[in-house]
Amino acid sequence: MYKEIENRIFKGLKSTCSDAILFNHEFEDDIRPEYLITVNIAKAIGELNSAPGSPLIVRLEESTKEFTTRCVPDMSWEGSQDSIKIFAPTIFRNRHNTERNGRFDICVYEGQYEKPVTAIELKLIDPTEQAIKDDIARLSEILHLNDNTGTSKVKYTYFACVEINKDIKFKNQRQGNLAAVKEKYHKWLENLTDDKTGFDVCALNIDDLKTLTANKMTGDPIFDSDLVAYAKHYVGVIVRLMKKV
Repeated sequence: MYKEIENRIFKGLKSTCSDAILFNHEFEDDIRPEYLITVNIAKAIGELNSAPGSPLIVRLEESTKEFTTRCVPDMSWEGSQDSIKIFAPTIFRNRHNTERNGRFDICVYEGQYEKPVTAIELKLIDPTEQAIKDDIARLSEILHLNDNTGTSKVKYTYFACVEINKDIKFKNQRQGNLAAVKEKYHKWLENLTDDKTGFDVCALNIDDLKTLTANKMTGDPIFDSDLVAYAKHYVGVIVRLMKKV
């Protein structure tokens, strides 16, 4: 399930870049609406469903209070495992929330709201370390929720965004840029996570939208100079957070 969701996050990132270019000719920093990336990723995850809302329920702008509360079991029973549950006192969960109240960009449930799968936070283009700090903190909190009824049901949470490098013009430069982006986020995550939270960083090439290859060059110096000027490298970044064992 999680691997399929990760693949769909990447598909949503690709669609976001394609849409932004289609709408504006360029995907630049002044394209602000974050809902472009949110809706594209939500739609991609929704494509996993064989029927409306089944097996996945995908919620946009979900309340942090509602989601975190659902992340722990709703009830348990006092006594040992040998106790007959029908006679054991019932313990109900407490209300929960993240330290920073608000809304998660996307939350995913499996079949019903008592089966949360993951939460996803998003930034559109080239965020700073400071800009993702609160997102990473909230996503980490989900993994470590604890209640009298049990611990968090969520195994992984995700952060995703798009990185654009205008200095990368040609296809043979892409691997070096992918490595640099991955290293940058790895350093950020080392600073932003504690010793209880693990992470993986994936930096993925988003097609050949704007990078150049020899067969794209025409031999016309004026036309080719315009191609080079507009060339750039789009990278999809996906961060997966998990609880360390």
